[in-house]
Amino acid sequence: MEYTEIDEFYKVSGHACYVVVAHFEQQHLNDFIEAISKWARCSVDTVVKDKFKMR
Repeated sequence: MEYTEIDEFYKVSGHACYVVVAHFEQQHLNDFIEAISKWARCSVDTVVKDKFKMR
């Protein structure tokens, strides 16, 4: 609730425990990663192309 940039937050099965869909500016993303790194490891993926918008 602290980060307004987070659009969706899911608990998932498999390799990762959670998926966070968010839209951060670069510096805010760095701050967010630093904050959550106290409790967990994370990876960041970037969307390259929205396949649904190509139709």
